[in-house]
Amino acid sequence: MKRHIVTFLIIALIKSGLLFLIILLGEWIPSAFGILRFIVFFIFIWLIDLIVLKKKLIEFINPNWIKYTLYLFGTYSMVIFITGPMFLLYNLILNIQPDSETKTPTVAIIGFLIIGLIISTINSVLILNREKNN
Repeated sequence: MKRHIVTFLIIALIKSGLLFLIILLGEWIPSAFGILRFIVFFIFIWLIDLIVLKKKLIEFINPNWIKYTLYLFGTYSMVIFITGPMFLLYNLILNIQPDSETKTPTVAIIGFLIIGLIISTINSVLILNREKNN
């Protein structure tokens, strides 16, 4: 159980760091296309999940796609909670004062979570079908 929790936190931190860098890339290079950056983010998330499942970094007693999907989606949804403090620390270190308090639209968060659920489900089903065929 301890291994599951440590793996969960490490994967969530990697995904959060990736989102942090993707967003900062837009600040550092304003000409970088926003949608392209997030497509690259989702491709990297997909690859991270594939590596986690292929290398058997998480193992359940009776693995099924629901358990894997919930585990991967849990790491994905933690991105929202980890990236915020990363930006607070970044702003504190560089002494950046935001002009006003920004709020993320609810629709954007819901869309972000739906995409994560789809990616997690597809990865889980693909890997379990591949294991079943081998």
